[in-house]
Amino acid sequence: MDRRSHQETKKMSYENFNKLIEYFRKWQEADLFPIIAVTGPLGQGKSSFSIECAKNYVKRYFNENWFKCKKYIAYDNEEVLEKYYSLDEFSPLIADEAARFAMGEDWNRFENKQLKKLTAQIRPRHLLFFLNLPNFIWLDSKYRDELVSMWVWIPTRGYAVVFMPDNNPSIKDRWHLKELGKYKKRITPFTDIDKVHHLVKNNPCLFDIVKFPKVPEDIYEVYLKIRNEKTFEENEEKFLNQKDIGRIMCYNIRTRWPMILETVNKSPRNYPTHPLIADAFLRHPVTQKPIVTPATIRKWIYDTEQGLPLKIKKRMEEEKLIRDSMPEREVVPEDKLLVPEVSYANNKIDKTDQTKVRRAYVKGDRERYRKANSSN
Repeated sequence: MDRRSHQETKKMSYENFNKLIEYFRKWQEADLFPIIAVTGPLGQGKSSFSIECAKNYVKRYFNENWFKCKKYIAYDNEEVLEKYYSLDEFSPLIADEAARFAMGEDWNRFENKQLKKLTAQIRPRHLLFFLNLPNFIWLDSKYRDELVSMWVWIPTRGYAVVFMPDNNPSIKDRWHLKELGKYKKRITPFTDIDKVHHLVKNNPCLFDIVKFPKVPEDIYEVYLKIRNEKTFEENEEKFLNQKDIGRIMCYNIRTRWPMILETVNKSPRNYPTHPLIADAFLRHPVTQKPIVTPATIRKWIYDTEQGLPLKIKKRMEEEKLIRDSMPEREVVPEDKLLVPEVSYANNKIDKTDQTKVRRAYVKGDRERYRKANSSN
């Protein structure tokens, strides 16, 4: 792409935006993993730029005339992980709230570390990955200095300033951010694009300034609807009362215990996984939906482990070694399960059968524990 002169910035068409889409595809075909960090003030068009890029990309290379927001946009960490594997090769993926896992101040969180490792290893999938967040400086240094291959800054609606990194090994600041900081003139959401071009034209990382179209109203309405639903779900989870969580958990243990035992018995592991805890122990009895996500449960467990005294940590490690040394539980066929059929609709449960089931499982666990201790 040719750099545009100061006089041409206002007259530009969408030609360079279309060339940018072609450039992304060539990047992928060269066995690279294009990660595009899209930054800018709130409401200036970060999501619009990413959606327009992805929409034009799938229309040109996947023959999809309608952009599917649910398919290509991830709104939380779990969806990013899920779409890493579920999307077809060469597909676009938009992390609409990348600040949740890519911010420098949250680098030590378990799920953020997992995503960072996976992002570094996912190149063979050749995805086109967009990271949307307000400020480029907020990015974790691993993303900013090693993983991000293009930075797109949205200074004003409809225009994108594109930067490419300087890969000279002798330069520490591969984006030449210090030189951008020399420009002390004020930039607002209404600053003329010619003035923006004048401020950045001498930066060696400047690649181009492109004009991008507005997202169609019908697609943007779908995007807003899904985003608002996700935001409402997260706020509902964030402000859950601890007593309510305890009540729901106690209720589920008391009324769903045979079903929980059956689920654990079918699993090759000898303990409940994070999704199982969310689905079985923390399922709301009215809505029949988990009140927290498996990622939240994983964070609760991780934070609790970090705050434990050293003696308790050692004891837990010893118990984990014993548990790992135990043989995997055989998956019992449904027709041979000890758990009786329970009619939750009529709420009729034979207490005698329940007691027998509990004793049988407790006895089996004790025998396994004794064998593990005797072998050690």
